[in-house]
Amino acid sequence: MLNKKLFLKGLSLAREHSSATEAESSIYHWWYRYLHLSPVLWYANSTGVKPRHAEIAKVLKYGGDFLNQDFHTWWEKNCERLFAEPSGRKELVGLKLNDLATHTYDKNSLYVEVPLSIPIDRVMKDFHSILMQHHKGRKLNLAATSQAIWPLHTMRYRLEVIERGYWTLVYKLLFPNLSIWRIGDRLQYAPHLKVRGTEWSSNEQRFNSLNSLTGRYLYKGRYTLENAEQGIFPNLKKPDAVCSDFPFGKKYQTDFLKSTSTINGEKSPWITSLENRLSHELMLIVYKRNLRYISADPSADTTEKFLAFFRGQTDQLP
Repeated sequence: MLNKKLFLKGLSLAREHSSATEAESSIYHWWYRYLHLSPVLWYANSTGVKPRHAEIAKVLKYGGDFLNQDFHTWWEKNCERLFAEPSGRKELVGLKLNDLATHTYDKNSLYVEVPLSIPIDRVMKDFHSILMQHHKGRKLNLAATSQAIWPLHTMRYRLEVIERGYWTLVYKLLFPNLSIWRIGDRLQYAPHLKVRGTEWSSNEQRFNSLNSLTGRYLYKGRYTLENAEQGIFPNLKKPDAVCSDFPFGKKYQTDFLKSTSTINGEKSPWITSLENRLSHELMLIVYKRNLRYISADPSADTTEKFLAFFRGQTDQLP
């Protein structure tokens, strides 16, 4: 249980109690979730073998026991250490004449004299005009000023895009042979692109549009994961450093691939762990997004037909 006020960029926290519930709907929760999709972090945690890449090793060293703890437990144990700004958030202050001699001035602050004898609307108008001569406005990079151990890479993100990248990647990891457009169809990314039950040859433009849209979410999800492995989040762009080649060296490469890859239809321990944690949640998401298309009454037969649809074995809903 947190017992002090904290300031975290990207999350409005100033409460003297646990913040895990609020954080669960924030960018930090998706950071935690993406880390759980990393085969490299999973293998290192499972075997004790240290990754070759220094930045990935740092994530394991400083990130706490995120792979073995639920989000609430991990957040309460680590949020202050990893994400909180050590100096807190600076607030606007009013200085009186007798404060000027003792005040500690900050070069990153603006000092303005406000006559109290003029109308408030004039004060606000003039203050805004003066402020915008010195302030960067929307161009201000708040993430760049962070002093946290794990700072946000940027404050300019859309949670919806990060979430879609995540679930698209999860779907592809659990069902690697499922076509991209079917993932987009099951997750209903573009309901107006009605391709279900039609032939590609007669509906090529819509198939291509859905395939392209979902494919973008897939590579954004992959890039977000690859950056998260190096302690950079959220970043949906292709990472500068390539860490996927022999992440544990040639000595462990065979065992790493065997432990994290699906070979000849046989699921690896890592894929099995993902399936156990995420398959049911993903299925519920697909069910809710396609509920309006299900006409059959609930039954064992209906469930089997829906599961076949979920796995991509059929495009027909019950």
